[in-house]
Amino acid sequence: MLFNKRTKHVVSLFSESGRPPPDISPDMPAAESTDVSLLASNRCSGVDELNLAEFPLTHLGSRTDAAATTLEFHDQVFDDRSQQPVQRSLVISGSPLYGLPGPSDADVLLTLLHLTSLRNAFQGRRVEFTRYELVQFLGWDPGGASYRRLDESLQRWTSVTLQYRQAWWDRTGQRWKNQSFHILESLSLHGRADATEDRLSSFTWSESVFTSCQVGNLKRLDLNQYFTLQRPAARQLYRFLDKRFYHSRNLEFPLRTLACEHVGLSRSYDAFDLKRRLQPAIEELEAIGFLQPIPAASRYRRQARGHWNIVLTRTADTGGWHVNSALVQELTTRGIAAATASRLVRAFPAPQIEEKLRWHDQLRLAGDRRVARNPAGFLRAAIQRDFHIPSRDQSQARRKDTTRNETQTASQLASQPAGKQVSTAAATAQQRLERARQYWQELSPVQQQQVEARLLEHGKQLQVAVFRRQRESSALRDELRYSLLADYLDRTARPVTPAALPESECSRPENAE
Repeated sequence: MLFNKRTKHVVSLFSESGRPPPDISPDMPAAESTDVSLLASNRCSGVDELNLAEFPLTHLGSRTDAAATTLEFHDQVFDDRSQQPVQRSLVISGSPLYGLPGPSDADVLLTLLHLTSLRNAFQGRRVEFTRYELVQFLGWDPGGASYRRLDESLQRWTSVTLQYRQAWWDRTGQRWKNQSFHILESLSLHGRADATEDRLSSFTWSESVFTSCQVGNLKRLDLNQYFTLQRPAARQLYRFLDKRFYHSRNLEFPLRTLACEHVGLSRSYDAFDLKRRLQPAIEELEAIGFLQPIPAASRYRRQARGHWNIVLTRTADTGGWHVNSALVQELTTRGIAAATASRLVRAFPAPQIEEKLRWHDQLRLAGDRRVARNPAGFLRAAIQRDFHIPSRDQSQARRKDTTRNETQTASQLASQPAGKQVSTAAATAQQRLERARQYWQELSPVQQQQVEARLLEHGKQLQVAVFRRQRESSALRDELRYSLLADYLDRTARPVTPAALPESECSRPENAE
């Protein structure tokens, strides 16, 4: 984006907040003790290094191309001191062994910053820890897989190279400069693959990161809110906006610059796809009370053909988002990690969680095999996916009804001539598809998106695979969708009704191209 008079207003929004605020560090509290427990710490008092919050440090997907070895992000800001535009870029180079960092690595990095703030207030580069406390703080399931995942993440931060080109803010010199480094300089890991006999490990920050933190290039970050967010894009957007909102509650960015260079969405998307993929992250930030909901027509402003700006407004009061501590306690006593319990309580209605708690306890007392293997995992999935969990009596009655209906249908078909049997079966199948079609047409576009996501998650794998390969407007894709929906309605005891699905503004904006 070139600098000119027409775009100076938009660029100045970047320039005023692209540089870290000058007076954040005096508000950062110093640690009073080097023995502060990470698990007992106040998650609202997390910290973030301002340079590390400006660009994404990780890819957004759970998987990435094995051949990809680098990520690159760039933008342009207007430097008020030199009165010149500055071209900034960040190149992230993965190691051959551990590859590029992913979404969970960003969570680990913020946990390390919080841990260092607690232990020595950034007075020492070397920090001791146990892997058990990190796994518990992150809300990961206890077990060998989580410990291996943590080890790989820590190793990755010692091997990944960050190259900032006119993009690293030197607080002491008050200027943008080039800087290349690893996040961690060294790492010493000890302990077994589980929590038992987990001895003290340690890591050492690289000099570049530690010096920037030590001179106060830090900001507060509410880790309670951060870990409540489910999508990696929402977490990255939260970090970036939480920094930029320091100067103003109202911000306007070029849509492509924000989505691709500061959140990490693919540059191959057109404007409509960028809006569609960014919208769920925006809705998560609205749900936690961080962003103020505004109509899509006001959020997106067309500048030229294919070029849009996005408007984001922070809520006036972002401190009133409280967690139902009683529900969190109920979830943790049933084996769910505290961080995960907090996220669930923030993200889902209390009646829904209370209902699943009652069902969970009843199923455990009855020795139901659905919860025997992993009770905590079943409870978490039941809340997240809003399972309808009928009682044992209801299940038995339903099985009897199903068996009786199937027997009657089979008897009726057997008594009919062969040709009539085929036509009757075809008519029944057509009725199922017609019922699904009518159900689908009663949904709003937003509700259709939600239902389709549920169908793709729970549908037959072969049907889902064929569905994904079809063009968006193809007739076969529609038929497959109705077939998946008919199967879903048949096996769901209490199908979601259109009125029960929440409305949202994530449908295509009226002014989208």
